[in-house]
Amino acid sequence: MASEGRVTGTGLWVSLGLVLLLQAGFELLPMRLPPATRMWLLGATRLLQTGAVFWAVRRFGGGVSSLGLSRAGLVSGLLRGVIWCFGFGAVAALGGLVLHFVHIDPFFPFRQPLPVSGPGHLLAYVTVGSLVAGLSEEVFFRGLVFGYLRRYGFLAALVASTLAFIAPHYLVSRGAAPLFQGLGGLLFAIAYEREKNLVPPMLLHAGGNFVLFALTIYFSGQYSWLARSLF
Repeated sequence: MASEGRVTGTGLWVSLGLVLLLQAGFELLPMRLPPATRMWLLGATRLLQTGAVFWAVRRFGGGVSSLGLSRAGLVSGLLRGVIWCFGFGAVAALGGLVLHFVHIDPFFPFRQPLPVSGPGHLLAYVTVGSLVAGLSEEVFFRGLVFGYLRRYGFLAALVASTLAFIAPHYLVSRGAAPLFQGLGGLLFAIAYEREKNLVPPMLLHAGGNFVLFALTIYFSGQYSWLARSLF
């Protein structure tokens, strides 16, 4: 095992290769699979990719602690993450009030329903999109990519890791404006830089996505469809 420290170049490139290989395997799955099944398999792929990153940094340099994760920092990271979540929630609420007072609908981004086909698909979508994404994407984009690029300065790491975070979301959304991904990428990287602990951005990411999904379900009217489907 390599010594603990910063993410190494070898660890970065081996991790990237394994992540892409696992992603290619997922893309080969037949499209005729039920949407909920495909979403759960995507979640499983993300967890396997996270495990591959852990293995690579342990084997080729830096160790898991180079990703901002340690047993000693777990509890403090959770507490700080809760503070970050409430703090950012307060700022977002204040921003929404300002938009309302200047006659701009603060909920206009949430009027489009989530792309789900039934309650089971919705459960998979929200679970994978919040809990799994909060873990796997933070390990890769902040722990690994930001962690490696930090040697070139905070600003370079902030911009490059955020662009890397935006790119796959931009492709999946077929060119939709990556507003939330851009803001999120900046916020998560700043939280990681400030705390030197990956748990706070994980909580911010998972909690933020969950709130976005909940707002979309409500303001798009999707909750009435969900109620009819369930009852």
